[in-house]
Amino acid sequence: MDAKQFLIIARYLSQHRGASEASYRSAISRAYYACYISMRDHVYDKFKGNPLLDKCKDRGNIGHTTLWKFFLGGSKHAKQLGYLGGSLHGNRIKADYDMTQTVEQGDAETAVKTADKFFSTFSTIPEIDIVNATNHYLKQL
Repeated sequence: MDAKQFLIIARYLSQHRGASEASYRSAISRAYYACYISMRDHVYDKFKGNPLLDKCKDRGNIGHTTLWKFFLGGSKHAKQLGYLGGSLHGNRIKADYDMTQTVEQGDAETAVKTADKFFSTFSTIPEIDIVNATNHYLKQL
């Protein structure tokens, strides 16, 4: 399955006025997972078999926080991916676990726009920037 399909669901859930708060929370979560899974799989495919990557695996996968840290020490575009992914991750945590805060349609729409920006940046970033950022992070382990 293409993880970008989660963004289609997120967009659908975020566009319905008067939908339940649970729908908006789900939209935020789906927008995040579209980005996370896409990037995790991309990095894992590029670095499969690299013993350094094994150091930062979490139950067979690259962990959420770790993945976004890969990019914060990279180029301008790599940092933007790290920032956007990290921002979505923080919002996903709130949407999924913090029931004391109200989540509204605008929050869901913002998550979808952030995911769109993530994929736009991801599609234009030179592959070498992703490789360099990931290598930089892995060498620090």
